[in-house]
Amino acid sequence: MENFRIFKELYKNFLTDQKKRFIAYGVLSFVCVFLECFGLSILLPALQLILNPKKLYAVLPPWLADIPQTRIIAGLIGICIVSIVLKDLLSITGNNLVFKIATTSAIHIIEKLVQLERNAEYMFFLKHRQSELQTIHSKCLDVRYSYYLYSVNTLLLNGILCFTIGCVALFSVPMTTSFFILSAIVVFLIARKFQTNREMSVGLYERKEQLFNTSTASQKEASCLFSEIPPQNTLLAAFAKWKQSDDYFENKGTSKAFFLELLGLICIASTILLLHLFYPFSVLIQQITFLVICIVRILPYFNRFCVAKQQIDAYKSSVVYLNDFYRQLLEHQLPPYDGERVAFTHQLRLEKVCFSYDTEDKKEVLHDICLTVNEGDFVGLTGKSGAGKTTLVDMILGLLPPTKGTYSVDGNIITTHNQLAPFFGYVSQNPCIITGTVAENVIFGREPNSEQVERVLKMAQLDEFQPDMYLAENGKNISGGQKQRIAIARALYGNPKLLILDEATASLDALTEEKISNVIASLKGKCTVIAIAHRLGTLKQCNRLVYMKEGRMVAEGTFDGLYQANEEFKELVDALERQSHLVHGDEAIAARAAV
Repeated sequence: MENFRIFKELYKNFLTDQKKRFIAYGVLSFVCVFLECFGLSILLPALQLILNPKKLYAVLPPWLADIPQTRIIAGLIGICIVSIVLKDLLSITGNNLVFKIATTSAIHIIEKLVQLERNAEYMFFLKHRQSELQTIHSKCLDVRYSYYLYSVNTLLLNGILCFTIGCVALFSVPMTTSFFILSAIVVFLIARKFQTNREMSVGLYERKEQLFNTSTASQKEASCLFSEIPPQNTLLAAFAKWKQSDDYFENKGTSKAFFLELLGLICIASTILLLHLFYPFSVLIQQITFLVICIVRILPYFNRFCVAKQQIDAYKSSVVYLNDFYRQLLEHQLPPYDGERVAFTHQLRLEKVCFSYDTEDKKEVLHDICLTVNEGDFVGLTGKSGAGKTTLVDMILGLLPPTKGTYSVDGNIITTHNQLAPFFGYVSQNPCIITGTVAENVIFGREPNSEQVERVLKMAQLDEFQPDMYLAENGKNISGGQKQRIAIARALYGNPKLLILDEATASLDALTEEKISNVIASLKGKCTVIAIAHRLGTLKQCNRLVYMKEGRMVAEGTFDGLYQANEEFKELVDALERQSHLVHGDEAIAARAAV
């Protein structure tokens, strides 16, 4: 029932467009089952004609009684063979159809996930690590879901075939089939007894391993105290008991297969002798022959059924994970917005804004933020790590809605990201470089414009790069500073009204930082800039600084004014000054050494 529930949820989420193919496969499966049963049912009268023809001819209509026995037997066997061949051909067709369903569905799953992720709330991506998203996509692209779907269909078809062949045998030769089923149950129960005993041995082994780990972990402590390890005595006793049990089952286990074979032969012989009391020998041979044919037909189906069951169990956890992921993705979809998109032209404003992430403690990471950014401003956000700067920037971008207070752009209250027009440019500390040309990295999925690409490359001081230059995965063939300048060019490509820099010069050497700072300085007056900054060059370029601490705006003003008024900002600047002197000193020494 659990596997049925899992598949039902997967079908509801992703496979409804495959309904016609599933119906076609169901019809093919039904025809295959009918042909298999029809072919087997034809064999019984053929066997009766071979072993006991007089009894069968006595009940045949006159027009059939005149036909020679060999012709009737050949006709019946021919009909049986044709039925089985047709069934096999239809099975091949059904198998191809299942593979088509599986591969098409895997592609459809990843397309649907990507579409939903594009419209997902930013909070969803904060809750799920990048590795989780990559795992989901990689599982869709590999064979897991394809094999799961294929195995489910294979399990159903072969399970139905096993059941119907068993029913044919049971209705055709009921007593013989019943006796053989009872014999098989006896052998199975005895085999299970062997398995239970073996599990007891495995349990002793696990206990021995646990004691061994405890003993090893205590070794250092015991050596320091000059004492013996208490668990060792217990370990020795457990090891002796496990070894004795393992030797016993190892020696006895080798004869298990032979014992079961012998037991099976005894059960079969006993069943035949018992059935001989109820049926004459010719009838008994006929029934046993028919039952053997049914068993020969049922064994490959049963084997496929078991293999499919194993594959379903192996891939079930991936499907459950996919269903859960899909459910969470649906819960975090952005609400539809059909109104006019809000563009930034004059002012954005945060009034008494608070924010807390969706955690158990609901701890606020932003408290009573009041910030106004006017057109043309160059605002710097600074403070220690964990002060809430990135969260504040995410809110300005519309990615995180305020828990309390209001965020407005030109007087329009903003609650979701899809209310905003694309007036932003964003440069992160670790920009994403895709495998492709410089132009493709700058355009980043937007409308291509070669003139605009060349213009922003020049603005970002990337004259050494040609638009058709190839960039390797994650920008392995370019430097960190070049990555940052590509990110700046990407941000400028859309002619943003508001440019947000999230520590764009962090982790760069002094020379590269100077180039990036020159690029940033050239943007003054061309667009509004909000920068998260910890470097002196960027801090001094800002015409207004906001110092944050523990989610609060504790000070605001110019660089010189904040340096005089706020002791913590003064300490930060002094530390940056000392760091800058050390870095430049090291570079001067390196330059002299090179000369």
